[in-house]
Amino acid sequence: MQLLIAMNERLLPVLDLVPSRSGDPAVQLYASVARRARTAELESLRKLAAGLTLPENEHLKHDMPGMPTAAQRAALAKASGNAFDRGFAAAMIAHLDQASRLCAGEQNSGADPAFRSLAETIARGVGEERARASALDARAASPSANTR
Repeated sequence: MQLLIAMNERLLPVLDLVPSRSGDPAVQLYASVARRARTAELESLRKLAAGLTLPENEHLKHDMPGMPTAAQRAALAKASGNAFDRGFAAAMIAHLDQASRLCAGEQNSGADPAFRSLAETIARGVGEERARASALDARAASPSANTR
């Protein structure tokens, strides 16, 4: 679950770009809800991890699936309107797909019951959130999308 901590930490700056880069209230609302979810996940993951002796989180030092890279974050920081919304949706979809895989792995093979339980909880939310991210991507791809 250390990878999920790193993934969420990398995603938060992307979520913080939304208010200034997207003109779509639906994207802004989605990002606000997603930020609260990622922050709550981080709090829960860190609380569980605090009781364990874990090595330094090496995942923070690498680009891994589900983590927006520095180049992706820079591109999003320069984009606006539909271009931003599409890039943002793509980053969210990649993040959520990888989170789903990690949670499934933890549920199937994790040794710690508390982490398995948290993975189950996160996985439930990820599925619903993934559908909303796909809908936002489709909305931004539509020729009639009217964001700035």
